[in-house]
Amino acid sequence: MKKSSGFTLVELIIVLTMIGVLCIIAAPVYKSRAVKNKALKIDAYEENQALEISLEEASEDNIQEQV
Repeated sequence: MKKSSGFTLVELIIVLTMIGVLCIIAAPVYKSRAVKNKALKIDAYEENQALEISLEEASEDNIQEQV
C-alpha cells in the first residue's frame, strides 16, 4: 500500500482556526500598544523640544558672558 504524504483537510482547518484565534487575541493587544507607543513618542518629542530651547538659552547666555 502506498503511503500518502501531505496534510489532510481536517489538519489544515485546525491550523487555520488556531491562527484565526491567535489573530483575534493579538489584534487588540497590538492596537493598545500602538496607541501607547504613539503617546510616548509625543511625550519624547515635547521633552526634546524643551531641552533644545534650554540648550539654546544656555548657549546664548554663555556667549553673552564671554563678550
